This record gives sequence, structure tokens and C-alpha cells, in this order.
Amino acid sequence: MGHEVYYLNTISKPLMEEAILTYKPDMLFDMGWDIEHWNSDLRTEIVKQHQLFHVYFAEEDYLSYERWSKQYVTATKPDFVLTRSEDCIPKYKEMGIKAAYLDVGIVPEFHRPMPYDSRYACEVSVVDHFSYKPNVFLHKSLSDLIIPLFDQPFDTKIWGKKWNTEAVRYFGKQPPAHLLQGILPFHHTPIVYSSAKINISPQNVFDQISNRTYDILSSGAFLLTSDTPGVRDKLQVGVHCDVSGSPEETIEKISFYLKHENARQKIAKTGMLYARERFSYKNTLQKVWPEIERALQRHHSSVQKDNG
Repeated sequence: MGHEVYYLNTISKPLMEEAILTYKPDMLFDMGWDIEHWNSDLRTEIVKQHQLFHVYFAEEDYLSYERWSKQYVTATKPDFVLTRSEDCIPKYKEMGIKAAYLDVGIVPEFHRPMPYDSRYACEVSVVDHFSYKPNVFLHKSLSDLIIPLFDQPFDTKIWGKKWNTEAVRYFGKQPPAHLLQGILPFHHTPIVYSSAKINISPQNVFDQISNRTYDILSSGAFLLTSDTPGVRDKLQVGVHCDVSGSPEETIEKISFYLKHENARQKIAKTGMLYARERFSYKNTLQKVWPEIERALQRHHSSVQKDNG
């Protein structure tokens, strides 16, 4: 989109001050939530001091709205919120903050087809920390797609935390030790997707698509995911990916695609081309950017008026 971006991966007052004085940004853009977001007082202080236009992307909405987004927005009072849940837009507006819809998407420069790497080669890959939330659909999604793999002969590799302790706690099944690969550095994820024959991505909710789903598609890899209205709304099953709605269907689909490489590769390629065109941030952000630009201009006018 032609913007110059300066990225800070660590938040501290000296670093933020140096970046602002050096680059003189038009806006501060942050997203999601991690340890760096807990120091919201510092962020609010810097934004106010330098009269910056603050945009926050609530990419965890609606699942984490009450737990995180609402609290963070209340503390920092950004000028504009991008949320991946249309149901959250009126909630932000009730807080006096302009908001618009933006779904999570693809960065094709990062998640792209990579050369085959024997370290990550497998028939079935799962890249996901074990997470259990008190919502029925996530339980079904894991039950359908991942738990059945524990006692199947497929060459399966699972990367992520807590599988060795939490799966048996919530599902009564312990994954065999040889399936568990430990923690995967994020920059290795496209290599795994490109080296595995089938990539599993469970959905957390029935009406949204997870980040990882888009990442797998963008990497030109074959995706098997949950059968949900959200998936079917954005992807064509059997053309861009395939889905499963039961443990039996998961085993059946994996067995089929391991035997039919041409079908698997055709779907992977078609899914990649479609996803990159439809869901890359470069394309989706352009649709909402004019609204942000108008809010930015109003912010500049207000600052000029306040400064005389």
C-alpha cells in the first residue's frame, strides 16, 4: 500500500521515543495481545505526549473481547479499532471509539511455498498449542481432527505446547511420545506446511476462520480443517481445501488423500491462489483504509486546532 513501517518488537519508553523522533510517524498501529501489551500505561502516555493517531487491530475478537480487547481498549483509548467480529463494532462505538471490520488474513511474503525439508516431512502435520476453552465447538473440532490421530498408523507430527499433559486430561487419550515434536519456531511454520502431505487446522468457533488456516493455504499446502459454516462461507470444499465433521471422516479423508497425490496437490495449488487473492492483508486492508484515512485527517485537524 506504499506506507513506510517501523516495527518495534520490544516496547520501552526510550525505544518508542527514539522511533517517534526519528521517523515522525503518522500513526501507531498495534494488534493482538501478548506480554508487550500489558504495559498499556506507557503506550497511552507516549501516544498522548506525541499526539499520535492510534489504531488497534483486535484480531482475537470475539472470543477474547471480554477477556482482553475490551480491557485493553478501555485502558489505551485508541482512535480507531479494527475488529474481526462485526458483532463487536457497536460495542466499541458505545465506548466512543470508531471501529470497522477487518478479518485476519495472509502475508504471502512470509507464508509461501518452501523447499521440502526432511526434518519436517510427514504424512500429517499439526502445528498448534493445545488449547481448551469452555466452548463446545472447540471440543468437537479437536475430537474430530486431532485426537483420532493418536492411535492411527499415519506418520503424524504434532508441534506445540501441552499436548503431553492436557490431551489426556480433557479427552482421556495420551498422544504417543513419537508424535510430539515440541515447540516450533514461528518462522519455520511455512517449511512444515510445505513438507507435510496433509496439514490439520482445527477451528475454534463455527463462524470464523483461524489464522493458521489462512497460513497453510498461503503456503501452498494441503489443508484439512473443521466442517463449519465459517469455512464453507469463505472456501469451496473440495476445491480450496477439504473438511471433516467426525473422527471417522478425518481418517477416511486422510487415507484418501495420501493415496491420491494429484488431487491433493491440485487442491493445495488452487487454495493458495484463491486465498492469496482474496485474503491477503494488502487487499483486505485497502477496503477499510479510506475510513481510517478520514479518521486520521479529523485527528490531525483536531490536533492543529488544539495547538493553535
